[in-house]
Amino acid sequence: MTKTKYTPPIVSASEYKPSESITALIYGPTKSGKTFFAGSFNSPRTVYINIGAGIATLYSPLAIEQYGKPEFQLINITEDFENPKMYMEVSETLNYFFEPDRLDTFDTIIIDDASAMNYAAMNQGMTVSDAVGRSKALGISRKLGVNIPGRQDFGMQMSLMDQFMRFFTEQSKAFNKNFIVLAHDKEVYKGEGEKRQISKLRPLFTGNNDIPAYFDLVWMMESVAGGKGNIYRAITEGDEIIEAGSRWGGIFPTKYKNPNYKEIKNALDTLTPIVQK
Repeated sequence: MTKTKYTPPIVSASEYKPSESITALIYGPTKSGKTFFAGSFNSPRTVYINIGAGIATLYSPLAIEQYGKPEFQLINITEDFENPKMYMEVSETLNYFFEPDRLDTFDTIIIDDASAMNYAAMNQGMTVSDAVGRSKALGISRKLGVNIPGRQDFGMQMSLMDQFMRFFTEQSKAFNKNFIVLAHDKEVYKGEGEKRQISKLRPLFTGNNDIPAYFDLVWMMESVAGGKGNIYRAITEGDEIIEAGSRWGGIFPTKYKNPNYKEIKNALDTLTPIVQK
């Protein structure tokens, strides 16, 4: 048998396109501007998967003044976190839009929010663990009428969320689609009593795994007082406490006021840093 010499796929550097689509994990406390930022993707070609209660922001006078009346393809998923089918409904919705004959119907998918989805993933995890005999927590929980997950169920929950985010960030990149995930924040503390302090701020569904690494942008939103009311601001670079970062260093202000998709896309397409006063 003749051995074929491998030839690497050489591509001219001039053909490289820095940003055909973006994947972003946007997290922060309630009313920090996550959904308001999502409003900057307002378009009939945006699929908005509404799981939590944040979407009301997009119907506020301020959001309509800024982005116009919502034109999203709106998908409402039940808020019954006790229902394990909820996790599968979100997965099946994304699979539906990634079917070959529907790829031309959208440019962006937004999940609002992954923290709510995480609770459903726990119930799905308990169902899976029960089916394979790894945990008896599901039967006990049903008997008592309250969820009492076992240690194995937490592992299954994180595994499900990890698989979901890894697969759909890869799908989005492969088909040049924006994939935007909103989430609440989780405060991790160290010390006790008067010495107790926040040691870490991270997205509320990521646990200790590598989910943030799948995204181009991981930003923490905050709302700060301004001269004409509150200003929404994204922390784009992390430190010893805040988990944040961008795949393209030097493009975004460290504290990015009122971030919006058009400005972000233009900056990435031209590799021009955004300058704010």
